[in-house]
Amino acid sequence: MHREIQLPGEQRCQLGCSIGISIYPKTATEIDSMLAAADAAMYQSKSRGKNSLTVSSATPTKNHLDWLEFNNAHLVGFAEIDDQHRQLVRQVNEINQAIINKAPAVETESLLKALLAFTAFHFDTENRLMVRYEYPGLAVHAQDHQTLLEDAALLAEEFSRGNELLVLQTIKDWLLGHIEGADKPLGAFLAKATEPEAHSNPSR
Repeated sequence: MHREIQLPGEQRCQLGCSIGISIYPKTATEIDSMLAAADAAMYQSKSRGKNSLTVSSATPTKNHLDWLEFNNAHLVGFAEIDDQHRQLVRQVNEINQAIINKAPAVETESLLKALLAFTAFHFDTENRLMVRYEYPGLAVHAQDHQTLLEDAALLAEEFSRGNELLVLQTIKDWLLGHIEGADKPLGAFLAKATEPEAHSNPSR
């Protein structure tokens, strides 16, 4: 990085860099946590005048079960979908915990298969509701489901190759992104579409 770069017209320039380093599993045990630790270490390098490297002093969080959190901000407003989202989050965290505890590959792969199976069940639930209540965004939403199901085989293959953290991060990013971008509008639509049913049947 310190080598001068020759430019046209006999001009020269020199670059500098600030580096932040995080180390698995000493620093963190999930990809997003490792990136955050490395990013923070990079800014420490910058604060010392650049052109240096810093190894993160962060340590993994103790409560690994809460790596993927589900809170009120993730609610879509339709109980059946919210309950299934909670289950998906629990299963993702269960796989993450198994990886941290160095569970046998057969166990973690079995947990992933269960997660993918429940994901398919969840999609069937949403598709059924969208058809029943004639959701205007059905075609686009259903295509999102189909795309992920087609990617599931690739995710399982990557997982079996030892890229468990990459697969988990991919699933986490997709799940939270799908809830925010697609399922919240669907939940709002379903909540409004089923209001008469709720009023006519208070026990629901």
